[in-house]
Amino acid sequence: MISLTSIIGAFLISGILILFLHLFCKKTRWIERTGVVPLVAVLILCVLRLAVPLDTYELTDFVYDDYNFYAAIMLPYTLANMNGVADRVLLALWFVPAAILFVRFGMQLFSLRRYFKQQATDAKASDWTLLGRLDHAGRLSIKRIPDLAVPMLSGLFHPTIYLPDTDFSEHQLFYIILHEYTHWKNRDLWMKLFVQLLCIVFWWNPFVYLLRKDLGHILELRCDASLTKGFDEEEKLCYLQTVLETMKMSKEKGSAPNSYLCTAKLYNAKQQDGIRQRFHLLLESATNVWAKFCRSFFIIFASVSLTILSYVFVVSPAYIADTELWEDGTTAVADETNSYLIQQSDGSYLFCFDGCSIPVPESDVKAGYYRIYPIIKH
Repeated sequence: MISLTSIIGAFLISGILILFLHLFCKKTRWIERTGVVPLVAVLILCVLRLAVPLDTYELTDFVYDDYNFYAAIMLPYTLANMNGVADRVLLALWFVPAAILFVRFGMQLFSLRRYFKQQATDAKASDWTLLGRLDHAGRLSIKRIPDLAVPMLSGLFHPTIYLPDTDFSEHQLFYIILHEYTHWKNRDLWMKLFVQLLCIVFWWNPFVYLLRKDLGHILELRCDASLTKGFDEEEKLCYLQTVLETMKMSKEKGSAPNSYLCTAKLYNAKQQDGIRQRFHLLLESATNVWAKFCRSFFIIFASVSLTILSYVFVVSPAYIADTELWEDGTTAVADETNSYLIQQSDGSYLFCFDGCSIPVPESDVKAGYYRIYPIIKH
């Protein structure tokens, strides 16, 4: 089930993974020594942990803590949510901005589609010939746009490669089309869409924007590694030379559509450090394959273990009354000795204490908020 506890847990664990991923992206030497696979694996774990903020009640061990910042947040929420009021307020504050962002996202998609429809022209025969060498089933299209600065791939259900209306040489055109074809084969557009939707749903989470910022660069690194896997040194140099020549040509052209969503470009001119890193990693000398595998396995294993443990153990605050509440003859403090729960026929509960009965949602009981109290089953 999903609760405030599980959402906060997902926020903390995914934040740790995203910060590690961000640091990993900056360390060219680390990627050199481990390869791109751990980067992609940690990226997938970040997305999954954010997208699935669940508590598995049967497997979860609730760790109670009374004297930390987390408990200071959760205790007022638990007390205010006796009748579900806090949940309704939080849901409204969460989903109203998310709905606005979703509408804005749809408008951006419509604008992007209109741009391509208005600007695109028929591709040359040589473009189709080179694409046919890679895409034998004819699942991709290819078009030209006169003022396009950067070659790119766009379209989830009708993928199309868009090229600047420039006289590329045959080998340059081949490497450009191969690059965009590899993005399509890796399903990179779908990954970018999914992360964009996470940014909409979790708009209040600063970590998702850091994840989106690193996503494009990680996908470019994976694309480079995939398409150059069987290349010799001369072919790698030709590929990098094509990227350089395209960058030079783009300075004389217009600008690409300003949209993160659902596009995969040959390069991102705003990330000069990322371009340098791509070049360095492709030109690196071969390292010990076994050592590289061991380092990669360790990072993936540690990240997967952290993710699994985050579902098994959940931190939830307990409540122990301060000593002041017991002074002056005050005894109205609920604990497991004078309070209990009664299960109702509809699955909800009544919290019985000091002659009073307070309705309690089933979700709160399953979340462990009333774990210390005895339950009288229906």
